[in-house]
Amino acid sequence: MSGISFYSHQKEVFSRRSIRKRTGMKKIYLAYLLLIILSACGSKNTNSVYLNGEIKGLGNDTLYIYGTDKFYNRMDTLLVKDDKFSATLTTDTLVSTWLQFSDGTEYPLYLNKGDKIKIKGSAAELTSLEITGNAPNEELTAFQKELKGLSTPSEKALEEKAEAFINSHPSSLVSIYLLEKYFVQKPQPDFSLIKEMTEHMTGGLKDRPYVDELLDLIQEEEKVSVGKTIP
Repeated sequence: MSGISFYSHQKEVFSRRSIRKRTGMKKIYLAYLLLIILSACGSKNTNSVYLNGEIKGLGNDTLYIYGTDKFYNRMDTLLVKDDKFSATLTTDTLVSTWLQFSDGTEYPLYLNKGDKIKIKGSAAELTSLEITGNAPNEELTAFQKELKGLSTPSEKALEEKAEAFINSHPSSLVSIYLLEKYFVQKPQPDFSLIKEMTEHMTGGLKDRPYVDELLDLIQEEEKVSVGKTIP
């Protein structure tokens, strides 16, 4: 093989190798870029909560959602048109909020990342909504339906139902709501009973700001009671 032919042959081999190398690198780069895009798209929606509702008779109105503690320390606005509303909210953990209506009525609403919450109800019964999309909302909905089946229950009957729920749902945020509504907000709360019910709660529930502050209050009340009994 002459020098010129050998040179031409080597140049052609080198050229083919370079093309294959560039093509391979290009494929790797495109694959890496695709992974970055997919990762960005996934992380963008990680903390989203999708909310849809229809409350018959509500018409056109404005609703508000605000948190009960530091885990959701803001207020969001929901615009209602022809009884319907929808929104995309954000949270990075399970939170307890209030859904507030224009007449001042408030209803517990629980949100967590990735949830698809659906709210149904009537403007004539804003204190008894049907909410689905996660465990706490569905637990409260089931509890409210159980109460409606009691017709006209006495205060004692309501407290017994609430206590039974709290004891059987030690990790549910709904237990905090029922504890506050049926036991803490009484004119003369039975702190011994309240403390007994909180003892059934999980550590995660006890660490929630409301329960933590409530236990501190009970501890202070116990100190005062002990001081009164000392002669």
